[in-house]
Amino acid sequence: RIKKTPEFLLNLENKIKSFRPIRNYVKEELYQAELTGYLKNNFDNLDIEETREYSRPDIVINETII
Repeated sequence: RIKKTPEFLLNLENKIKSFRPIRNYVKEELYQAELTGYLKNNFDNLDIEETREYSRPDIVINETII
């Protein structure tokens, strides 16, 4: 692990690792929606870009793309 990793990135990593969806979803969009809600409860300035075709969405916190 990089020693100078910003604290919010470490916090984000821990939140994602601790996330447990309430069910197994067939469609990834439903999983993403639940994960987004979970993260928004923990980070005030969080936004997730919309998925476009086959692109993966980016997580944006405090105007920083992760």
